[in-house]
Amino acid sequence: MIPDPNRQKQAARTSPNPLPPRQEKTVKLAALDGDLNATDNLSRMDAKQHLQAMLNDDKLRTPQRVKEYVRRHQRSHNHFEKIIWFDLASKRKTELNASPQEWHKKR
Repeated sequence: MIPDPNRQKQAARTSPNPLPPRQEKTVKLAALDGDLNATDNLSRMDAKQHLQAMLNDDKLRTPQRVKEYVRRHQRSHNHFEKIIWFDLASKRKTELNASPQEWHKKR
């Protein structure tokens, strides 16, 4: 088999030139920053969706039921590190915290 010289020249012209190290680092950091922002936005959208569902659930009107709901969801949604519940009827504030070690504990 004999390589086609025209094909090799065309491949050489269409191959991207490697970036200088400093520029490559800048491009990679920009891509990483974009990924972090996208992940943050997805996390916020997920939390908002769960919080809206929680607020629309008539069974979740007491601090204890909210606490049970949050604890259950913290195991599978580790970005729920803290939720602060204000009960307007009793004027009480309940803080629901979770450390990474607590996320997978059975409750």
